[in-house]
Amino acid sequence: MVGQLDAAEVTYKKLLASSNFDNPLNRGMVMNNLAYVMALNGKPEEPMKFVRDAELLLGPTPDLIDTRGYVYLVQGDYTNAVRDFERALETGTGSSQKLFHLALAHEQAGQSDDAQTRWNEALSAGLQKFQLPLPLREKFDVLQLKYGGTPVAMTR
Repeated sequence: MVGQLDAAEVTYKKLLASSNFDNPLNRGMVMNNLAYVMALNGKPEEPMKFVRDAELLLGPTPDLIDTRGYVYLVQGDYTNAVRDFERALETGTGSSQKLFHLALAHEQAGQSDDAQTRWNEALSAGLQKFQLPLPLREKFDVLQLKYGGTPVAMTR
């Protein structure tokens, strides 16, 4: 999986370096994706620069705030991670993945009751393990083992 994350990182950086890639919306989205990929790949410092640059282009969107929260989580700054994940949920839709990120932050902060509440909310919102990036699937298993619960069946 690390190889795939490395490849995605290289691709996003090439896009940002391209002289034909100057649309602010596209640049901001790529910066956000690059920051998330880098954080997933265990790189705690560099992603924050891309989140901040993306915010200058796009403003504080729920997805950017969520990515910033995940970078804080990887950095071990659980207070700011929880704050950002809660803010992303307040200003956007209560996506199951954002709820999952918040459950992880509470878990890492040692706030088991809050982690379990957000875990259950994520499951109720339709969180499925297969929807998560591979590095987070193991964390899904950890929370499921600790807090139980069964993902809601997806209907078509």
